[in-house]
Amino acid sequence: METLTGLEALESRRDTKTLLQYAKYKRMQAHPMHERTSMPTKCRLKRESFLHQARRLERRDPDLMEQAAAPISIPTTLPTWKRKEFPEICTTVPGILQKQVQSEAERKALTLEYISQTYPNEEWTHAYTDGSAEKATRNGGGGILICRKDAAPIKKSIATGKFSTNYKAEAEALKEAAGVLKKTL
Repeated sequence: METLTGLEALESRRDTKTLLQYAKYKRMQAHPMHERTSMPTKCRLKRESFLHQARRLERRDPDLMEQAAAPISIPTTLPTWKRKEFPEICTTVPGILQKQVQSEAERKALTLEYISQTYPNEEWTHAYTDGSAEKATRNGGGGILICRKDAAPIKKSIATGKFSTNYKAEAEALKEAAGVLKKTL
């Protein structure tokens, strides 16, 4: 059934992941499994370990493992979860009140003023995204606006499909904005 539908067989996917992980262990010298990749496996009755499987696959497909194992460097920066200082995330704009109390124009003016004072155009690149769909479930689309300090703004619309949700449309807009920023900065 998997062959007919063009899907990779579960066994093949498992074997690919096993070989990939085995190759990582061989290259990561600080990893606890690194030593075990060069040691002989212990014989176990009716049970096969990860190393047994990896070595069997390596013998079966020697071409896959022919390349010289270059060590994988460990990043020197602290991972996010170990950092002591976290970025400040602001989810409100000072002065904004409930919709019934303030007009849309007042709310917009306060927001634009806050953005220009807190994140001035001379120092920041501004990326705005939006995504929406008809009745939140179909005919979705997204848009991006990127304002850079020394360049013309970049505007782009993205059709996300007939069966697109609000979430998918917004996610595609964020992805597109990240791609554009990566190319232009």
